[in-house]
Amino acid sequence: MRNKCLWKMLSWIFFCLMLLASVSATAADVPFEPYGGLPAIEDIALSPDGTYLALVKSVKEERVLYVLSLANGEVKGACRIGDSKLRGIGWADAEHVLMVVSNTASPPRGFVGPKSEFAVLLVYDINAETIHNPLNVDISSKEITLNTIVGGGAAVRYIDGETVVFVTGIYVQNRRTAPALFKLNLTTGRADFASHGNDKSNGWLLDGNGEIMATQTYDNHLKRWTISVRKDGDMTVAASGEAEIEYPVVSGISPAGDAVWVKNVGDGDPTWSPIPFKTGKIGEPLEETQGFRELVVDPYSNQVMGGAPLDVDADIVFFDPQRQAAWETIKNNFPGERVTIASTDRDLRKFVVLVDGVKHGYAYYFVDIASNASSRIGDVYDGLTGIAEIRSIEYTAADGMKIPAYLTLPMGREPKNLPLVVLPHGGPAAHDTGHFDWWSQALASQGYAVLQPNFRGSNLSWAFMSAGFGEWGRKMQTDLSDGVRYLVKEGIVDTDRVSIVGASYGGYAALAGATLDTGIYRCAISVAGVSELGKMMKYSAKTLNPSSGRIKRYLRRYFGTSGARDPILKDLSPSEQAEKVSIPIMLIHGKNDTVVPYKQSQLMAKALKRAKKPFEFVELAQEDHWLSKSETRLQMLRETIRFMKIHNPPY
Repeated sequence: MRNKCLWKMLSWIFFCLMLLASVSATAADVPFEPYGGLPAIEDIALSPDGTYLALVKSVKEERVLYVLSLANGEVKGACRIGDSKLRGIGWADAEHVLMVVSNTASPPRGFVGPKSEFAVLLVYDINAETIHNPLNVDISSKEITLNTIVGGGAAVRYIDGETVVFVTGIYVQNRRTAPALFKLNLTTGRADFASHGNDKSNGWLLDGNGEIMATQTYDNHLKRWTISVRKDGDMTVAASGEAEIEYPVVSGISPAGDAVWVKNVGDGDPTWSPIPFKTGKIGEPLEETQGFRELVVDPYSNQVMGGAPLDVDADIVFFDPQRQAAWETIKNNFPGERVTIASTDRDLRKFVVLVDGVKHGYAYYFVDIASNASSRIGDVYDGLTGIAEIRSIEYTAADGMKIPAYLTLPMGREPKNLPLVVLPHGGPAAHDTGHFDWWSQALASQGYAVLQPNFRGSNLSWAFMSAGFGEWGRKMQTDLSDGVRYLVKEGIVDTDRVSIVGASYGGYAALAGATLDTGIYRCAISVAGVSELGKMMKYSAKTLNPSSGRIKRYLRRYFGTSGARDPILKDLSPSEQAEKVSIPIMLIHGKNDTVVPYKQSQLMAKALKRAKKPFEFVELAQEDHWLSKSETRLQMLRETIRFMKIHNPPY
């Protein structure tokens, strides 16, 4: 299916004028609306040779892909993406840009199951001005009904002068669905299978020549994993074992290219062990990877280049001293600001970096290592007039555990006796960082201090995460209110002006703040929050196949229960404890949520209505779990701020 791009877009100069925004204003001048829409620059990618920039400009629900020359600023190509939800872009070669988009829909022909989020790989041909799905073709005389991206997107390789894209997906064949690694030759237009998988397959690792060097499987029901590597030209099982939830994962190829490095969490922080291609046997953990959260790999070869430390605000560390020195040089261009790599050329000599801080705002910059020159590309959000200060803090929970957190302070206000919004993250095996966060910045723009605690159970380290096992609705909840008490004691927050807002697990925490850990908050707002734990566990088991068994085990671990019928779940479910509510509650939920079903908020609304408790229920039409649409994301933010200004005024 091919769609002709409708029109060429505006010049580079006009485009930059559209993006530029002032980064100086007082708090009173800052509206919240700019934070509510999608980013003006939703994604960005540097071409492999470093001469062109691809970026996606969003205006409400309309997305446009631009291809711009870095030499003269000319628009080489531009086309509409429409209102499909963009999940990422990247370059294949000088003529092709790759895009992953998704939509919430019922399964297409040949697939079975509930409504879900289906993603496809699209290719923009710059010269032909077309966008097409390269897997909507006939492969080996068997039609592929749908390409569903299930892995880490697309891997690009240049083989014998041709551009080849490898992508993991699911296909329908003889009325059965199966995962596979597809091979798409963009030079010849041919699509084929690189490897057929089965229902246990969950990854392929390629080298720089497109050869499969390792595969891995996980049997969800038997809880058994295997890793196979290429030895003497054939794939051989190199390691296997059993794991309830965390199992070893192939991360990359050694810098020398002679082994696969395998990540293992076990009962501690991550370690990586080599499996040499020569022996096919797993070795001892590597000393050079200690202290890393993840490894950084070259996308064109999968060879390990460095790692990201466990400290979530720490920088990337490159093994190569010259690369590390270049990265330090880039950061020195933005002293005191947070700098992250958004994209690089193939040789890591040209970078697009994302900078956020009080001085530079929140913007993309292009940096050329050869000249150490940097130039501003544009602001991530249009209309922002400043960035609120973000402080890294730590406080002590009631049982003595240290809780790291981030405090965003409203601009133009002295940090004394401020109104507070507690904003716990989702997951719960996730974490907040000190980088720009549109939600906390929006709340701070209205005069609120915002606390984002990394409560126990957050995945800062294995020890910290495992401290949350069995503490869902218990110490994971009191970690939040302990943060409130700390800020009150420090004189930063007014104890009588505190509210709680969150999404997903954070939405559950907001409801639990109104039912389980009461007397702290003036109001609570739950966005796509869990309210009835037993039904949530049953939904996960029934709907989220083939991972349901692992997801059930994950939930049981945090709930501290034996299963969906455990009576303790009633005590931990806000919908079962509605009689305890003494504050106003707002429920916000997307109708297309396939992670936490819309019914979870309906159950809470019915319970509050029966108990005659004050609440509002806001339905987000055609919205998913991630607030992917500009209109409904803005609706969520507008309703949240309206509700809080009534029940917890900022001034």
